[in-house]
Amino acid sequence: MLNSVNMHKPRIAVLAGEELFASFFDERRQRRLSKLALWSLCPEQSFNGAATAALSKANALITTWDSPTLSAKSLASMPNVRMIAHCG
Repeated sequence: MLNSVNMHKPRIAVLAGEELFASFFDERRQRRLSKLALWSLCPEQSFNGAATAALSKANALITTWDSPTLSAKSLASMPNVRMIAHCG
């Protein structure tokens, strides 16, 4: 359940495998990210499955080297995305 503070946080989908994510976001950085946004890790290599719901609600994406390729079709399924940031 979202409280009033969380309702105003942006939703970020992190398109990264678990190991690569951990290399960019240690526990301290994960806590900092949690203070700024509601985020979810989407380690899948394609845009289907469990990640679809998180991606459809995301306001921003964080991508890495192993993220799936973004296409016009995949971006159309993410109508709320206003920013894409890449960790490399």
